[in-house]
Amino acid sequence: MRAGVCALALSLFAPLVAYAANPLFPKAFHVVREVDDSLTGHVVRIDEYYSGDRVITINGAKTAIADYAKQELTDIDRGKATYSVASFAQLASAMPARRAMSASTDTRPVIERKGSDRRAGRNVEIVTADDPAASLHVEVAVDESASLSKDAFDVIAGGAFPKSGGPAVDLVRGAAAMKHGRAASNATASGESYGLPVEQTLRWQVQGASVVVTTRIVTVDEQLPPADLIAIPAGARRIEAKAVEAKRIAADSDSLVPARSEH
Repeated sequence: MRAGVCALALSLFAPLVAYAANPLFPKAFHVVREVDDSLTGHVVRIDEYYSGDRVITINGAKTAIADYAKQELTDIDRGKATYSVASFAQLASAMPARRAMSASTDTRPVIERKGSDRRAGRNVEIVTADDPAASLHVEVAVDESASLSKDAFDVIAGGAFPKSGGPAVDLVRGAAAMKHGRAASNATASGESYGLPVEQTLRWQVQGASVVVTTRIVTVDEQLPPADLIAIPAGARRIEAKAVEAKRIAADSDSLVPARSEH
């Protein structure tokens, strides 16, 4: 029992040690990103600021500050004058576990390089990837002049702890590493190097229908986040993080269900 507790503690502490050794983003940069979801028909534009071990995302009146050194997420809602702070461990426990994928070689993802293009004012390589097991097709425009570590890439792609990634993140990672990872002159200390996914289109087949989500970087620059948008407003009320609250409510609801009697 004691060994199991120690193993769990080490597993939660491991990401902190990894990120503390070298900053995820030694050179600060800012991107404006658009997300186009075919299900909603809406295009959402957000600002993302990457610096050191922090990622700041600003979407209208909402700001999220993910600190990978502290393993902590701060959410600020200026419209409601509220904020929450949650550890990555709390958020991870509130997320559904990732299902294990089949090891069958018949459904192994296929990645192909399609040529060069120019997106958002940057030279990119176009790479497609297919995962038959997940009914998923991905097209990625990769800026190979960037050199990201695997940890930094996973943060940008949405596959870093506390998130568990998924087939889409795996395909985009494979596409970004297809050529760039072999470039010894650009490789990171770990030997792995990834380009910046400037644009990616994900297409799922769900019950015969096609679901498409396109994410594109519109601009890349070195702007710093506005101080007033990352500070907790004076008088703001601290609340429970939504994911943690949802898990607690679900647990409370389960506890109210009467036990089934045995006859």
